[in-house]
Amino acid sequence: MLKLKTTAQSLKIFYLFCVVFLLPTYLARFLIFGIPTTMLEILIWVGLAWSLVNWREWKKITALPKLVKISVKLILLGAIIGFFVSPNKTSALGQFKGFILDPLLFAGLVYIWFPNPTQKISTAIKTNVASYFYASRYRGAQIYDGLILSGVILSLIALWQKLAGATTPNERSLSIWQWDTGASPNYLSMYLAPIGVLAFCQLKSQKNKLWILGFGFLIIVCGIVVSGSRAGLLSAGAGILFFILQKYSIFYNLKSKFFKNVVWCLCLLLVVSAIYFAGRPNLSASPNSSRVSSSNNIRWEIWRVAIKEILPSHWLFGVGFGNFQNHFTTLTQGRVNFPEYISPRALTPHNLYLHIWFSGGIIMLIGFLGLFWQIFKNPASNSSWLEKSVIVSILIYGLIDTPIFKNDLGVIWWVVIAVYLVKNNEEKN
Repeated sequence: MLKLKTTAQSLKIFYLFCVVFLLPTYLARFLIFGIPTTMLEILIWVGLAWSLVNWREWKKITALPKLVKISVKLILLGAIIGFFVSPNKTSALGQFKGFILDPLLFAGLVYIWFPNPTQKISTAIKTNVASYFYASRYRGAQIYDGLILSGVILSLIALWQKLAGATTPNERSLSIWQWDTGASPNYLSMYLAPIGVLAFCQLKSQKNKLWILGFGFLIIVCGIVVSGSRAGLLSAGAGILFFILQKYSIFYNLKSKFFKNVVWCLCLLLVVSAIYFAGRPNLSASPNSSRVSSSNNIRWEIWRVAIKEILPSHWLFGVGFGNFQNHFTTLTQGRVNFPEYISPRALTPHNLYLHIWFSGGIIMLIGFLGLFWQIFKNPASNSSWLEKSVIVSILIYGLIDTPIFKNDLGVIWWVVIAVYLVKNNEEKN
């Protein structure tokens, strides 16, 4: 009986591994009985159906901290309100399903299927490929292996595109997003940045895979470089810096909480300053200036309009889920350079916190901040340094983009949150 239970759990972990490895399959879109869906969504719902065979496993959700449950409910409530506020119900429903509901359901699977982090047991899956990557000491780490392997493959595709000259006109690689109409190289960067932090943070703990993780980390960094994203490098660097300060710095062992807070504030100021100087506007630039100047100026204009003109009148319920660009375009359609250069780039406010606010109103923002508070209110424990470092990298990236509002990015965010919560719960027990 124990052997069967172990085999079943190994199969579940292997399934989670496969799903996170196949996150980019959200690009495979089709209709089922007239309902639009994606291959990734099918994989998530198949896992959900599997979990219902032993539906009692979902009772583990009751062990979640109270603040986490309240925060998730507020996020869902805000997203539902955003759906009703949005004038385009079809687009809003698609984004709610792909960016919020599906990632949360998959995170639930991770939470109920994730094994005890301290349970040493070898996997029952033995294939030429899987067994090689399953050399991990703990089965839970295999979920992250799927993300890292996916990141390495996408980075290799991006590097090949760079060498072959198959890039955008400004020489940025898109990897598989080259076949997605309207995609940006930032899609690749937002995908790779947290995965790069994952690979780096496991270099010491996964000594049996040191050279594999080291190689993977270098390839992923190269993938971020050829994507041309400065934010990707800065956010990955911020996550790695956070990890090093938490685990290896001298100040971490000091008892002075005040001194620690001062150091964290200085580090945050350093990162924010680096982002500002990398992205500060060039007021003398013209529409034909360099990509960097144009990109910076466009972002600053979007932020200015969003904060000064949209937020004051839509601070309570936002502008509707998936409706920011339509609202922005309508508001600025008669202004010089906006219809040609700025509005087409305003898919989002290019800021995670503003986007949450505009999508689901103040309710959704409060839910997100509550989740943030639950994670960082206590010092990181030995078991959760990795997850907190990845979360930091995503939050830093969120200062200038929306790195959780995509099908694949939403899953990465909520999977890391779920694993953190499992580890935190085990440590308390």
